[in-house]
Amino acid sequence: MKIEITRDHGLINQVLNAPEVIGAVCPDGVTALDAKGLDDGTRIFLKVLKGEAVAGIYVLQRTLPGVFEVHTCLLNSCRGAKAVAAGKLGVEWMFLNTEATRLYSLCPDSNPASMHYAFAVGFHQAFHRAQLWQKGGKPEGATVVELTVQQWAYKNADRYRETGQAFHKQLHAGREEHHGEDVLHDGMLGLALTMGGVQPFKAQELYNTWAVAAGYAPGQFKGRLSNGEQLIDIAEALITYHPGTKQVGILKGF
Repeated sequence: MKIEITRDHGLINQVLNAPEVIGAVCPDGVTALDAKGLDDGTRIFLKVLKGEAVAGIYVLQRTLPGVFEVHTCLLNSCRGAKAVAAGKLGVEWMFLNTEATRLYSLCPDSNPASMHYAFAVGFHQAFHRAQLWQKGGKPEGATVVELTVQQWAYKNADRYRETGQAFHKQLHAGREEHHGEDVLHDGMLGLALTMGGVQPFKAQELYNTWAVAAGYAPGQFKGRLSNGEQLIDIAEALITYHPGTKQVGILKGF
């Protein structure tokens, strides 16, 4: 299963207007959706692929800088554990590839399964508000769930630990490290390096927010060189890092 961005309006319409989707994601009065009208520059469309088959669409609407509302539109072929796996992939794609620092979604009282799904993907309850949704001709309450990039990073940093370990191995080759093994440090660093290939300043803020609280020096992205290498000041040295090859170079320091 994988996630890809799409602007294929025909494909998006096919999923959004499927019987199992349209009734679940739309309030009363909305009987059809048109991707062409929705594609106004504020929304990102992510398609869920099972092999070559499309299993759903995530519609993410930018409501504030860095803030996106999530609309889950999964077909019957993507349910249960498959749906949870797709949701986690979608969250990862958004946090790694866009400005997103906070994702949120509305879970109507009449659709408790939507909140269970959100929790399984990693979202947390933010608040409940009455009359936030419309169903059956009557207003009803809804729970807003959210997930910040920091919350997501702390729970998923271990998946990027090898990248952080490889970085430290190159950086300290032939030198004694200043600290012993630190699994979370390796994970947070690896995540920041991965994110930094697309979103360097967001990665810098994410890592530094953790680092200063954990007792590490913050780093600073200084720019990108013509060969794709990033110039990074890590306090004890000025280094280069290539997100593609993952090669580390030391320009000065140590």
